[in-house]
Amino acid sequence: MWRQVLVTIVVATATSLLASRLTDQPDNEGAAELDLLAGQLATHPALQARFTPPALEISIPPEEDAWLDGVGADGRPRPGPADDVKPLVSSDNAVCFLTEVDVRGFSDAGDQLSCRVSIDEFTGFWELHAVQGDGTDASVRCNAQCLSIH
Repeated sequence: MWRQVLVTIVVATATSLLASRLTDQPDNEGAAELDLLAGQLATHPALQARFTPPALEISIPPEEDAWLDGVGADGRPRPGPADDVKPLVSSDNAVCFLTEVDVRGFSDAGDQLSCRVSIDEFTGFWELHAVQGDGTDASVRCNAQCLSIH
């Protein structure tokens, strides 16, 4: 048993000495030369990154809301279907959301009104929709805003 302990101590000591020799730090002259080279590389114009942080823009709500009035100028009901569409912003790096929904004249379960924002597949722009269902004579007004990163 003592023999096994003695062999373990000798092996541990030899391994420790070998590891310390292999991981010796380079001399100070080499380290100073490497520090000088690293400093030159860090300040070299070709290696300087040009970084401009992204800017977040908030769109101004459209002056004219998407709006469908269920009553005509003569005071008579003007039933749907109808879809009033307003273009907002390009969908590149942007997201749009509803900010205002106003419903008036909703009288029974058959009235169908909605507001939504969606991307037009042809133009690539966000659009605001005020939708009046078939036979609905109630009114709906919608507005939206967009956030975009440039």
